[in-house]
Amino acid sequence: MREIRFADQNLGVCVLTFDGRSVEVFTENGASSRLHVLMLTIDVRGPDRKGRYVIDMAPVQRGHGAVRLVVSADVYALIGPTVAEIGNALQSAG
Repeated sequence: MREIRFADQNLGVCVLTFDGRSVEVFTENGASSRLHVLMLTIDVRGPDRKGRYVIDMAPVQRGHGAVRLVVSADVYALIGPTVAEIGNALQSAG
């Protein structure tokens, strides 16, 4: 299982977990999201002109649990491999 603690530019301190099937994002304000790869969409954009990456993870049916991460290039270097692993799991599950 992957567990990564990082700073999001909007949400503050976050923890991203991925066990190969379920993605969870916990934030310091108590909000959390849990999404399964069979019911997930993911969109990664960046870097923008300020060097930020935006990662949108949402349920396919656009219900509760959507999360937008906005991170610096340094943080993306840390979480990017896990984000890519989530994307690969989506393709495999499709």
